[in-house]
Amino acid sequence: MDRPESHQAVIEAPAAQEVVMVAEVLVDVGTKALERKVFSYRIPDGLLPVAAVGAPVSVPFGGHPQLPGFILNLSPLPEEELGYKLRDINDVLDEQPLFGPEYLAFLEWVSHYYATPLLQVIGCALPGTLVQKLRKEVFFQKFPDQAEDEAALGTDGRRVLRYLQEKQKAYTPKYLSTQLKIPLKTLTPLVQKLKQAGCVSVETQLKDGPKRSRVKSKQSGASTESGELSPLALTEAQQQVVASVLANENNVPYVLFGVTGSGKTEVYMALTQQMLDQGKSVLLLVPEIALTSQIAKRFLARFGAENVALWHSNLSDGEKNVAWREILAGQRRLVIGTRSAVFTPLQDLGLILMDECHDGSFKQDAPAPRYDVRTVAREMARRFDIPVVMGSATPDVVSYHQALADGTLLRLSERFGSRPMAEVTLVNMNHERAAGNTSGLSRALVAALKENLEREEQAIVLMNRRGFYTVITCAQCETVFECPHCEVSLTLHRDAAQARCHYCGYVTAQPEYCPHCASMDLVSSGTGTQRVAEDLAGLFPEVKLARLDSDVTQRKEASQAVLDEFRSGEAQVLVGTQMVAKGLDIPNVTLVGVINADTSFSLPDYQSSERGFQLLTQVAGRAGRGEKPGRVVVQSVAPEHAVIQFARAQDFEAFYDFELMSRERMQFPPYSQLFRLMVSSPEEQKAWQFISAAVEHLRVKLMREGLTEDIELLGPAPCVIPRIQRKYRFHCLVKTRAGKPGHWLLNRFYQAVKPPEGVVFTLDVDAQTLL
Repeated sequence: MDRPESHQAVIEAPAAQEVVMVAEVLVDVGTKALERKVFSYRIPDGLLPVAAVGAPVSVPFGGHPQLPGFILNLSPLPEEELGYKLRDINDVLDEQPLFGPEYLAFLEWVSHYYATPLLQVIGCALPGTLVQKLRKEVFFQKFPDQAEDEAALGTDGRRVLRYLQEKQKAYTPKYLSTQLKIPLKTLTPLVQKLKQAGCVSVETQLKDGPKRSRVKSKQSGASTESGELSPLALTEAQQQVVASVLANENNVPYVLFGVTGSGKTEVYMALTQQMLDQGKSVLLLVPEIALTSQIAKRFLARFGAENVALWHSNLSDGEKNVAWREILAGQRRLVIGTRSAVFTPLQDLGLILMDECHDGSFKQDAPAPRYDVRTVAREMARRFDIPVVMGSATPDVVSYHQALADGTLLRLSERFGSRPMAEVTLVNMNHERAAGNTSGLSRALVAALKENLEREEQAIVLMNRRGFYTVITCAQCETVFECPHCEVSLTLHRDAAQARCHYCGYVTAQPEYCPHCASMDLVSSGTGTQRVAEDLAGLFPEVKLARLDSDVTQRKEASQAVLDEFRSGEAQVLVGTQMVAKGLDIPNVTLVGVINADTSFSLPDYQSSERGFQLLTQVAGRAGRGEKPGRVVVQSVAPEHAVIQFARAQDFEAFYDFELMSRERMQFPPYSQLFRLMVSSPEEQKAWQFISAAVEHLRVKLMREGLTEDIELLGPAPCVIPRIQRKYRFHCLVKTRAGKPGHWLLNRFYQAVKPPEGVVFTLDVDAQTLL
């Protein structure tokens, strides 16, 4: 049988649908709302090569021809499926995306955890002027006659090219658009077409910033020595810590509890070396700018300046912009910085280190996001499956408690080289005054300073209040000179003949008479760093003194200059606020004096005991770090105070047990999570009415949800400082034991409540400061 003739089926392919690339853009529309303001835009063909997640863009929005935004997602869609016509992106402001998808997901977590709009989180994470100062300049590039190619450019393309040929200068697209009367949305893809044809070159530069692609700046005075510091041989305890971190495959957060002078920095460097050898990057977070510079010197000398980027608020905009790009490009694999360094886009991150992890500066109080670096670093480590090591001689109670529960506590119980801890002497200032000593310096401290200086050794004196006198009072009518904008007393700064408010920055000339009774009999009292320095200069006129407080460090690199002067031995005595308690490792410092040790314990704050103990223990740890023994003289009006006794013994674990009982009794962290709702307004009644209504609304909501047992409301009430910068302040503290559900409920409540005009409403998650 003949096989039947086969019939070939003819299939007509459907007409190809035109596909457009659609970008989801987070647009800055100036709203507080937490929900992401994301809108879809079409990407013109000319911008396709440079459009990517994380790219900053300019888009039309409503009646605005240009608003800034960021691309969050890209997707190709058939034009027929859109159902509506999309507006085009105006321009991509930077050909290099400022972050990638993983980094974006991390920022979204920060946004949700801290109830802060994503755009505001991005603004916090990126260098402040990186996007705002971007501009594009178009340069004419000479090449042989290209008449045929020019014909293919179209009329507008030829106009642009000829204009550039004639002027022989660089111009921004916006300028060209104005001069040539070509719409910017038409000109932007046209410039890309000219660039692809080899007719022009396009460079992205920074206004007012460095114009070099790579700038080797001195970055806050850090040493430029590189690769000269050989690693010290680790002790057995240090080796065990390093091995524990490297061996654990679960990559959990560790707390490294090491006494002052135990060699935590050597552990950090050994772990860093291991990561760099594996091609990984390392982030080292430190609490103070001054500490950044001194710890950076050791890391720069060990690992080389070409590998290290510094990150802190004293860097210029240009320095930060350059550093960000180099970190993003993988050119810098070790970042050392303060709080905001946690957001730097390190590539192949392998380890996060946090020195002095107890420090309060790791929590941002304002503006939003009010993030805690310890929480953010733990989340970052979880996402990237890397270890976090948080080191301190006085860990914060919450972190220490968590480490004990998780079995992730690491210890260095002895000073490096088995050096003894400094001997601490307590001086009762009530007895000093009874003996006729009206000075702020005890006889014991003066005698110890004299002996110390005769031996050509150095000393640190801590006075945790800046200024000269902290209170100015009229002797006749007892009027206290207060800031007109805040309910706090003015502090006299005698070197500048000024009275200043340390909360809002108000400054006035040193008062000569009382504004109420006209009396010129004014009494100044209290003690600040300026007065202590002047008193010491009077007692020891031949001695060079240095002072370190925020008045001094307002000038760029001033803190580094002061520390260099002290470290070199040119200055024999360093007087300062809490800055002098952190990280200073100077072998010739054998004496530490503490003035008014009780100051920290008088604040109405659940963490005041913890902060006081940390400050006293940390500053005591600055003495006797070399071959010579150390001594500490602590002046107090209540030397029998339990916390001062714990600090005298430098016994953190005894203090921890004592403090934990108080926290459990009052149900403060770690036994709850603490939120703070706060309002402020120039109108006192308006602020009070709003927060009263808001808290009542929250109370009803908790009753409906059956959460009144797990979430406790304290307030509302006036803040401890009820007025700052002419704004009245009220707050409500919220203790929640409801875990994540309680957290998200409070976040949603905050976002749903809209304050009236003139009232600012804020939420502080994991609140640390209650003043």
